[in-house]
Amino acid sequence: GADMNEDQKWAWLAGFMEGEGSFQIVRMKPKIGFVYSAQIVATSCDRILLERCKDIAGGWIQGPLGRGNPRHRPAYRWKLSGKPLGGVLEKLLPMLIVKKRQAEILLDLRREMFIGARKGECGRQTADQEVRDRRLAMKNEINCLNLRGRKMPAYEKLSRERTAQQGLVLT
Repeated sequence: GADMNEDQKWAWLAGFMEGEGSFQIVRMKPKIGFVYSAQIVATSCDRILLERCKDIAGGWIQGPLGRGNPRHRPAYRWKLSGKPLGGVLEKLLPMLIVKKRQAEILLDLRREMFIGARKGECGRQTADQEVRDRRLAMKNEINCLNLRGRKMPAYEKLSRERTAQQGLVLT
């Protein structure tokens, strides 16, 4: 790790995120209405890998996390959100292949949230139904892209049906 230059560090992080990471949109409902938050997350039993993610891009590490099975090793989770996420996504985007679309969606959401937002209000629910529908469509699309295995076709069909009912199109 110490012998890598900056470009190599970002290339390593892009590869790690392709294999182990997740690009997510989280929707929370505080008193002010729904808030959408963009974040990147990686979970591993090997904390040293997550420490490298943190060293390269910032963020924080949670854990050890309970695994439910005493025979499993404890897991740790690295997360990055907020202001630093935009710059990190911009650096990762040219190097991503499989998860490029997820990163693009997070960047689109972040750009939209910051347009006309006052300090501390970038993720707040807007009264504009079109904007709310667009943000929900982004969340639905990223959820579909993040699914793996047998669950994906059924969830993708349901998500596309819901989105079509709203008159939106997922690309």
